[in-house]
Amino acid sequence: MKSLIQFLLENSIEQCNVDRTKRMKKNLKKKLFDIHGGCQICGEGTIGGSRTGKILEVHHYTPRNQGGTETIDNAVLLCRPCHADVHNNKIESPKPTVEK
Repeated sequence: MKSLIQFLLENSIEQCNVDRTKRMKKNLKKKLFDIHGGCQICGEGTIGGSRTGKILEVHHYTPRNQGGTETIDNAVLLCRPCHADVHNNKIESPKPTVEK
């Protein structure tokens, strides 16, 4: 049986990893927005919590569960509707690019 200290340490480390991943994704989203200014399919979207604009999300060209990385050369910025269309195979994902 784990001690309380072991339990707290393990959960603390796990939470740190979750927080680090969230920060990495937020930074990646901002970098992609600075480069492209919106969805890489339709050109619309915002990274803020706008009620009127389309929310932008990071799409991994090579999925992370298939070895894809949380890096700019494996990510594209898509609005939620376009992101859903990519995952539903209605449209093809653009390839990652660091240029406009």
